Amino acid sequence: HAPYLTAGYGAINLLLLKYYQHTYAYWQKKSDPKTWFEKEAEGADNIDQLDEIFKNVSIERIAEVNKQIGEIKKAENIKSEEVLKALVKLPGYSEIVEMYRKIPAKLLDAGKKSGKGNQWKVIFYFA
Repeated sequence: HAPYLTAGYGAINLLLLKYYQHTYAYWQKKSDPKTWFEKEAEGADNIDQLDEIFKNVSIERIAEVNKQIGEIKKAENIKSEEVLKALVKLPGYSEIVEMYRKIPAKLLDAGKKSGKGNQWKVIFYFA
């Protein structure tokens, strides 16, 4: 093996750690989307699925994942394959954006009974 192939995963792991730290720092600066939506949307507090709709993008979830980053950083061998495997399981910026992108359709569906689904969807687009 060439030396660069056997040096471990240190460089990629450190790069991913930095990427995730910046990603989660960005999302932690944002308002909690569920809290914002409840303030803006009439009757939103009566949506049974509201917690489920917003759980993956909630401030609490972002903080949880950020805590995982902190734990991963404490790994005894930062160059290990195990660290890399743990890192790639975490949602990145584009995955979080994709979760946000799906919320309007979920709100539309949740508001079918009340007839407010379309209104809720439009409100969320202006978040």
